[in-house]
Amino acid sequence: QTDWGVHWIDSAFDGLEALGLSKRVFPKAVYSTAYKNPLSFNETPSCQTTIFSYDHFHIEWAQQVANLYNRNQGVAWIGSKATLVCNREGYELIPYVGRNSETSVEPVKLTGPFEEGGIEAHTANWCAAIRDNSRMTNSPVEKGVFATILAHMANISYRTGSKVVYDPEKRSFIGNDAANQYLTPAYRSPWKLPGV
Repeated sequence: QTDWGVHWIDSAFDGLEALGLSKRVFPKAVYSTAYKNPLSFNETPSCQTTIFSYDHFHIEWAQQVANLYNRNQGVAWIGSKATLVCNREGYELIPYVGRNSETSVEPVKLTGPFEEGGIEAHTANWCAAIRDNSRMTNSPVEKGVFATILAHMANISYRTGSKVVYDPEKRSFIGNDAANQYLTPAYRSPWKLPGV
């Protein structure tokens, strides 16, 4: 979940912030389960589902072989009248059909590309910020840190087989020694984590 998961978790919070529903705060709890093909030597599971639990909503991240909404990746905001599905190729508003085949919103679909050379522009901006010792990135580093921590929480929950609750002040999991073991990797000698 630390590859595409970081990007789409970040996008999910962009949408929630735009609606005024949530700022980037850590969830009350995270639970993740997964399936790993027993014939594969990879550590990464083939399919993984994670629930990030909040007071008034939850975020579900699903990484799977069969794609939802006929897209190879993206984010969906599921509301009471429709679902809004977005990815880098466009967006679609899919209304719910009521009992009398009525919908309360009209379907909308828009496809891109929205920006030529998107990944190249993203990379150039990042490299320029490093070169110029500038914090002027197209996306603030703090957003990336937040989304990365959530993605790691999902993977740690999967690896420990337990619900995890994170304390951002202490930068550790509450009452879960097994999860806390994943916070700092064991380095091979002579390598070690530098102090900051």
